[in-house]
Amino acid sequence: MRNPIFSSLRARLLILVLLATLPAIGLLLYNAYRSGEQALETARGDARQLTRDIASGYERTLFSTEQTLRDLAEALQVLNLDPGACKHLLTDILAGHPYFINLGAARPDGHVFCSAAPMKGNVNVADRLYFRNAMATQGFAVGEYQMGRIVGKPVLITAYPVFKHNTRTISAVVYVSLDLAHIHLTNTMASLGPGFTASLFDGQGKILARYPDVEKWTGQSRAGTPLFTAAQSQPEGLIKTTGSMGSNGLSPT
Repeated sequence: MRNPIFSSLRARLLILVLLATLPAIGLLLYNAYRSGEQALETARGDARQLTRDIASGYERTLFSTEQTLRDLAEALQVLNLDPGACKHLLTDILAGHPYFINLGAARPDGHVFCSAAPMKGNVNVADRLYFRNAMATQGFAVGEYQMGRIVGKPVLITAYPVFKHNTRTISAVVYVSLDLAHIHLTNTMASLGPGFTASLFDGQGKILARYPDVEKWTGQSRAGTPLFTAAQSQPEGLIKTTGSMGSNGLSPT
């Protein structure tokens, strides 16, 4: 029976949104040192299941984030472009979401006028992928791996446009910075046990999540490696590569 995660329209939409910037949502590198066809088949099954678990985890994270952003886009504190009231609102929301590292709002020119985390001087995000996509598509947008300009930590940022009352004119863009250290799904990856590694990349080949040694690998680029290249050409299924990030591997995409 097909996993309901991938059967529901909502799940498909969220995964496709994520795939726009994270085309390797299920890109996982597995190094199996067991012998025999049975062990290999078990490893394949584990790889497929872990891919589904990680996709499900990111789906839930994105769903929750999008709902938060939609609510913010309708809040008077944001609609009125009131920096003080907006900051108070975002600070309260930040306190209740452990995987958010910051929330903010920027004007159409990219100038951030409201941030839950303290800002040191003026900050402009007009060049950021999440901001450009939210402005261009007038909808929910997902960015890529980056160092947050305000928080100074690795983040993945999602954004949503704010419209003037009863118009399709964008007056601001609200965004949420997701703490990569919190959404690495390390516990899920750790279920692989010894002898396996798992990596999750963004669309540019940068590592968003990795087990083990997450701090060592996060942010490193593997663009152009056999594994990443193969996964880009095969959006779903199992691939086998040699020499990518160390040794032979099975990779569900």
